[in-house]
Amino acid sequence: MIAVNVLINNAFQRCSLVDEDDVPTGSQQEAGLQDLHSLIAEMNTENDLLCNYQTYDSLATKKFKFAKKPERWFEVDNLEEINTRINDNQAEIGDIYKLKNPNNGYEFYTIRSFVVGEMTPFSTSEWNKYMKDKWANIWVEEIPDRVLACSRRIANRWQPLMPSNKVKIDSLTQNHLPTQYCCETELVQIHYPHNEGIDPEYEIEYFVVETDSIVPTEYRMTVLEGIPQYTLKDTIKVSSKYESLIEDGLCVELCKRYKLLELVPVFEADYESARRAIKTINHANRPEVYDFVGNNSWDVNYSNFVGGAFWG
Repeated sequence: MIAVNVLINNAFQRCSLVDEDDVPTGSQQEAGLQDLHSLIAEMNTENDLLCNYQTYDSLATKKFKFAKKPERWFEVDNLEEINTRINDNQAEIGDIYKLKNPNNGYEFYTIRSFVVGEMTPFSTSEWNKYMKDKWANIWVEEIPDRVLACSRRIANRWQPLMPSNKVKIDSLTQNHLPTQYCCETELVQIHYPHNEGIDPEYEIEYFVVETDSIVPTEYRMTVLEGIPQYTLKDTIKVSSKYESLIEDGLCVELCKRYKLLELVPVFEADYESARRAIKTINHANRPEVYDFVGNNSWDVNYSNFVGGAFWG
């Protein structure tokens, strides 16, 4: 792991923007933080950060959603656990709970106040249906940048799905095994089943993978995770082998920002050299994603046929 403030201090010193024993000013640190985030986001997009690949398995119908769970959303065993949290002063008006063991068919509850100073779990059948669509399949620290591969389970193996687009998927029949997928992002404001003026309401960004099938299916997805918004107190959770690469790249950006144009080629040469070394390592170690080799094998064609794929 790499400390953000140490990384920025080192880069400013290497560029001679501060003396060797000094540290950047507050405004300089903020500028360095902006350049650092832009640099790492670009490296992530260019597949330079091997550590940001993640694979997830989940059962889903039609859509598969990733999101960052809001701070006051909880998953508990039963309704009694919500009441215990209220009695222990651990609950707040507007909390949202998902029950692992639904109560009389109600899976989702929120906290409201019928009497001033008292809190009560509350739900409605309509709001439960609404929340089932809003509860993500996978909660993540950062929503993915993109999907690298998507497949569905066939017995003890995984059959790749073909990347497509929403217009094409919406034009197909849906009562068959999935064969295609597309991706999009959604920004949704969460509404409550009461009118207590909760402020602010939850606003969630979803990364949605949609398939061409409404058949419940077990999916496996390999995604490239997004980059968090770092602060000066954070550490960057990457291998130490990336330290010189990131520091060299930050030096390039700082020289451009502060018009030290004569130093740009020097640090660019260091950055490209470190990047070539990383790409050599990543090329050997990069995880395999699903190829379309074997899609014409007899078992895949048979499974697609009995599942209704390509019937319309």
